[in-house]
Amino acid sequence: SAVASDAYRRSQIVTRYTDGTVTAVNGSPTERMKTSAHGCDIDLPPNGYMGWSEDGTIEVRSADPDNHRCDYADTPAYLFVDGRGEFVRLERAAGNGIGICRHLGDGKHEIIPYEGAECGFAIDIASAVALDYEGNELGEAEVRRARGFTYIMPVENAFSYIAQDGRPRSLTLRCDRDRVVAGETVTITGAQEHQARIPADAKAGARVWQQLEGAWIDFTVVPLADAVVTLDGNIVTAHLNSNLAGAAEFAVGVGEQLQKLDLQPGSPRAVTFDLGEPQHEAADLLVITLASGELSDTLEFGMSVTEGHRAIAPMPEKCTTGMALRGQNETSDFGFTRASVTPGERTCGGLSRACITMHPPWTGGVGYVCAEYEPITLPAAPPAAFRTFVGKGDGSDPGDGILYKVTVIDDAGAETEVGSLVVTEHAWKQIEADLSAFAGKTVGLRIIADVGENDDSSGDWACWADMRIEALATEFIRTLDENTTQYRREPGPYPLAGLARDDLRRAKQGWLRYDGIGLSGTGESYGSFAILNGVELGHMAPAGGREAEGVWEENCGVPLTPEAIASLDYRNVYELSNPNRDWFKVRRFWLELTLADGRKCSSLVSTGAYTQPPNWPFAEGILVPHGRNITVDIWFER
Repeated sequence: SAVASDAYRRSQIVTRYTDGTVTAVNGSPTERMKTSAHGCDIDLPPNGYMGWSEDGTIEVRSADPDNHRCDYADTPAYLFVDGRGEFVRLERAAGNGIGICRHLGDGKHEIIPYEGAECGFAIDIASAVALDYEGNELGEAEVRRARGFTYIMPVENAFSYIAQDGRPRSLTLRCDRDRVVAGETVTITGAQEHQARIPADAKAGARVWQQLEGAWIDFTVVPLADAVVTLDGNIVTAHLNSNLAGAAEFAVGVGEQLQKLDLQPGSPRAVTFDLGEPQHEAADLLVITLASGELSDTLEFGMSVTEGHRAIAPMPEKCTTGMALRGQNETSDFGFTRASVTPGERTCGGLSRACITMHPPWTGGVGYVCAEYEPITLPAAPPAAFRTFVGKGDGSDPGDGILYKVTVIDDAGAETEVGSLVVTEHAWKQIEADLSAFAGKTVGLRIIADVGENDDSSGDWACWADMRIEALATEFIRTLDENTTQYRREPGPYPLAGLARDDLRRAKQGWLRYDGIGLSGTGESYGSFAILNGVELGHMAPAGGREAEGVWEENCGVPLTPEAIASLDYRNVYELSNPNRDWFKVRRFWLELTLADGRKCSSLVSTGAYTQPPNWPFAEGILVPHGRNITVDIWFER
């Protein structure tokens, strides 16, 4: 029944074992799992799970209460919580990261706050001793109890804490607010009633403790309002959900635009702003201001305007594959030809991409392989184009190259070639296929990799990456990004107003400047390379710094070639290619120019830090895996 109805494709399974244990697993990457089974209501996010024992002694789950993913386990051996970066309160454990409470017996517990997480457990503790990683005692640790949970305050160099059971103080503090806004005043009740103000400079996510009458109570700082911000063309919409205690009037602003609305906690409302048509490329922070009475907050997003091609139709997901030996009919049976069409990842010119990998037949004959995608209806307007990157995998024999073709199959079955390219070097190349002749029609797209006209199948490691259906013509496109790091800039050391594009391109000389730690730059073993606007500049200059001390080597420089200077614009795309897999971090990229009249000028400084690879012990900023180029936009002010 599950197979016949395709229900199995969701991979949502509840299992009851003979000993009464129940597990529920949502294997779907996109759909929620909502059902009732074995006396329990189940509501799991994609890739969520839960399980429990019949006698109630074990409960485990990975779910998203309050729309935040977290993990929890309550077992006879231990309590476990992982708030995944946001403080959560669950039945018997609370925390903003990973916290473990091992039950040792004889009224003792070992509490392990992993990597400094703040965590509390529903156990009664009288005292605690801090231990280092080797188990040596470091001394007593402070114990606090609040809202039914016991917390141990961190001791320097402690790995874990041995806690002894004991009765808590009879006095407890109460407050109906546990999630509070910076600057808010709350009422706390003990033997008496108290007014306490949350620090106005407290950041969202911060933990705030108040001690009154010899007892403690804890709070978690949250934004003035939770927000989901979207961008549709030039319209910004903010869906706001107030975190205040009651209904309140909010003033919401973007630039010079200001709107007022009433918000009730638990009842989100939307407010929209028209940013207008962009006139040129740009990148900056989109700042949304919120205010209610004396309380205020800001939301920041990265926003860019680039000239590019807008996506106008989704690329079909399903395809059928086939091959043909030269002079023979096409077949879906690859037989013993060693031909292949598989999803994977391939590196071309030192740059890795997720892709469809292909190899034309090379045993028993040569020919081509293909993938035909299920039909799609193209929009009547604007005119469309199919674009993709193709390449020749690194390490492959030179051969005579790979012949790539793109064809369109109309509803009558007629096949038309709309694009082709021969790739002979180890690099990624783009194919653009004009689909304007098929506007408004339902068509199938077919991609083909052939050994080529010389029938040489040597090293035909073919690959197709980033296939997309876009507008044929370019336009200015706004995009929104929650990660603001790469949008933060500051003035350069040689600001010069009123620069024209020709001023930049006629410069006598120029330098790419940056700071670095651990960057070898030159040398055969760990050499890395600078690319500006697609123009290769050569090796990066070394930037060693001092890794362990966090000391950067500043203002390192790579000279710009005449070709690079001729490519300059207000927006410039810098890439750092690291084919030899060096480990380093870099930051503060800017361009220094000497203009034709001798004046010096500089771009804005892109202040963000970038680390490659992400697991380097000294990593910070934007983490980029090996096989990917670090990419930074460097802007001149208009």
